[in-house]
Amino acid sequence: MSDYIKEEKNLALALKEALSKITLKKVTTGIGHDLGGYFCDFYLKGHGKIGYINDDGWGGDVTPTYVSKAKQKVFEDFLKANNVAQKMLDNGFSFYKSAEKINFDTQAITIIEVVLIKLEEEKFIKKQRKQFEKAIVFGNDNSYTAVKFKIPLKAVVLSKKGKEILQNEYDKIKRNLKENEKILNDNLQELGITL
Repeated sequence: MSDYIKEEKNLALALKEALSKITLKKVTTGIGHDLGGYFCDFYLKGHGKIGYINDDGWGGDVTPTYVSKAKQKVFEDFLKANNVAQKMLDNGFSFYKSAEKINFDTQAITIIEVVLIKLEEEKFIKKQRKQFEKAIVFGNDNSYTAVKFKIPLKAVVLSKKGKEILQNEYDKIKRNLKENEKILNDNLQELGITL
């Protein structure tokens, strides 16, 4: 995990309440030559759509585009009220040296990216958990591998020698796990698999 993502995760904890008031819509990720770009509309609870951010993924400055000057002021007031600049400084963005040096565009982009990372993590976890139905899933917080079966694991254990086959596969995976890996399924014990 990159230092930047760690900093944003720390910031997410510090700004948890404020982040709950921001909603992203029309989210597109994986844009540009490095696939690090994104587009999203952003909304603030009680104020509707505030604007959008278009990071084309080709480098250069990224700035939010606001629906109006009034919406921009609403969002800047929100950033001030939640002390975003100071919380950025306190949570890994110390290269700015002081909160006054962190302009509103930088604060806005950073807080939107924190929400975006949280959404991407939730999507990743949901996709991973879906795999649990038909696979033994192993890996770490950033990536995983699934050893898939053609039928749901619940049906595997009901078939002749199915429980034994599933147990053997589990044991084989467990023996071959790398240092930072683990088996991610939380449904194997209920299927009678010895962990």
